[in-house]
Amino acid sequence: AIRFEDCTSESTVMKYMTDGILLRESLREADLDHYSAIIMDEAHERSLNTDVLFGLLREVVARRSDLKLIVTSATMDAEKFASFFGNVPIFHIPGRTFPVDVLFSKTPQ
Repeated sequence: AIRFEDCTSESTVMKYMTDGILLRESLREADLDHYSAIIMDEAHERSLNTDVLFGLLREVVARRSDLKLIVTSATMDAEKFASFFGNVPIFHIPGRTFPVDVLFSKTPQ
């Protein structure tokens, strides 16, 4: 796909995009009416775009009770985010860790 080219159609069920693209869409359509759910993944990886988006999305969710906002992260302060969005529910999903072997080459590659 070409940058900023919209390849969606009426039958599109899920649209994956960067935080920058969603921010750009919110400038054209403030309430993001084309979406019934928005998932913000890796919320702990904050940037200017994500911070602005969280502020905008808090306002959109307040206006649109039908919009579902899901914020995910393995390492964020969930209570702080829940408070920011109005004491919303927090779901803890247990994960598993797996052993990792770190190997170094004897010579640079």
